[in-house]
Amino acid sequence: MTEGCCKSTTAAVGHWDGDEMELMGRYAYRPEFQPLLFDYLGAAVDQRVLDVGSGSAYLGRLIARAFPTSHVTCLDADSAMLAVAMRLVRDGGLGERMAVVEGNAYELPYEDDAFDLVTSHLLMCILNEPARALREQMRVTRPGGTVSCVVCFCRTDRLPHYHGRSGLRGDHRIDALRHRLAQAWRTTVRPRLLDLDHSVVNQDIVWHVRHSGLLDVRVNGHLAVVSPGDDRIDPDEGVDFAVAMQEAELLRLEDQRREYGESLAAAGFPDEDFEELIVLKRDRLEAVRARPGAVRETMEVYSEPLLIVRGTVPPAP
Repeated sequence: MTEGCCKSTTAAVGHWDGDEMELMGRYAYRPEFQPLLFDYLGAAVDQRVLDVGSGSAYLGRLIARAFPTSHVTCLDADSAMLAVAMRLVRDGGLGERMAVVEGNAYELPYEDDAFDLVTSHLLMCILNEPARALREQMRVTRPGGTVSCVVCFCRTDRLPHYHGRSGLRGDHRIDALRHRLAQAWRTTVRPRLLDLDHSVVNQDIVWHVRHSGLLDVRVNGHLAVVSPGDDRIDPDEGVDFAVAMQEAELLRLEDQRREYGESLAAAGFPDEDFEELIVLKRDRLEAVRARPGAVRETMEVYSEPLLIVRGTVPPAP
């Protein structure tokens, strides 16, 4: 891992690995929404694009597929994420139009004016020094080029789940425990993993962009809604997605309990709550496996409010 960057992209989201992030992102930006997403980000034809903190290269691959005459470089500090990204780029047949690079968000390994668009996806809201990263992004973007980012509301613990007309056992108890765990995680483990001052990070991203010197600053919103019960998803695919999500969350809970149980207990989430949540999640997984039709009936929803911010690099003086 490159010295000086955020310590670990995976740590930023708390045990989410590249494949799990890919799973969540699969339905976050529907095909019918993607033209708006590209407009919000400033993506267009014939661009040299840099995706900073690219994770599994999900956003970079979206851009590369939509604009075949553009070249996309995906940069991340986490070697495990980079391995997933390289595999997905290769499997998607995008190797000639994409590069996957290890690098530091605070010291980008490129000359001035190297790109037409520099963007990031859920990176700026986890950095301790977003203004410093923004200056680097502006430096490597040509005059008249675009700097943009997608940022999440990391403090909101997403939106409440919707359980549909036929809930599963423990729905609301799972929600309550998840919420308490997220609160404990955000106030103890997550800031320590990222070495960040949690009191100042996140909601000031738009302020930094507006005061960076970028021109024509635009702020747009998007509510990413992911549900295995969505009618736009094939029923069998919806079941596979639901099972995969339940399996991934269960593994993540077990990792969190094993590695950070003491810290989280001190923050108000004791081991007995972990045990209850894990038992409920195991029951949920078995219920989905035993009765796949429940996926359509319960319509479990994962949702995340996002901001998409962009600005134009001013002409050279």
